[in-house]
Amino acid sequence: MQVPYQSVETSRNQKLHLIIFIALELIFGILIIVSLSVTWFNYCLWEFGVVDVEFIDGDQKGFYSPDTIDEMQDDTCDDDNIKNYLDAMCDEFCDNVDQIRSASDAMITFATFTLVVMLATIVVYGLRIFTERVKFKFVPFISVIQCPIYLFGMILYGGIGKFTNFDDEDCYSNYDCDDYTVKAGLGLAIFIVIALVPINLYGFFFTRKAFLDS
Repeated sequence: MQVPYQSVETSRNQKLHLIIFIALELIFGILIIVSLSVTWFNYCLWEFGVVDVEFIDGDQKGFYSPDTIDEMQDDTCDDDNIKNYLDAMCDEFCDNVDQIRSASDAMITFATFTLVVMLATIVVYGLRIFTERVKFKFVPFISVIQCPIYLFGMILYGGIGKFTNFDDEDCYSNYDCDDYTVKAGLGLAIFIVIALVPINLYGFFFTRKAFLDS
């Protein structure tokens, strides 16, 4: 009589792990979206997000007020007079913005890919809670690729952006501008990478039986 009891208890434990993992996926999916929506760093006159950009100290006379990095680049670096002024203010500013723009595109791509994988995981895990017919043996392995995908995006972001080349001499002291300064968005993205390691491992080791058991 113990076998059926153990089977029911095992099923309950499996479902509990599935629910916990789904909750973690939802939390960190939201955190990824938040990180993409806030400032990642300050540089020269602007606060840079992955998509958005705005002036650090409100509107600046002589400059347009852009909403995105693309708009800022088009409004400033495509104008030779403004470009020369910015390059004098912040060393090689427009070349750096080219790198920032490409780095941001890479980060958005891989962050979006991570979110898609998370969403697919949540859907399949949710279905598994309500039916035993969902037995895709590849599913547990999805839970361990999220961190590598997001981490690869972060590596590309840092490698393409070359932020280590931004130093205290980028913004000259005779101008009212800021050096490169890390802000909340980048800090949150780094935290997400670190936290996804144990979360992904938890998903693999504690939920795989729900899919691998016959």
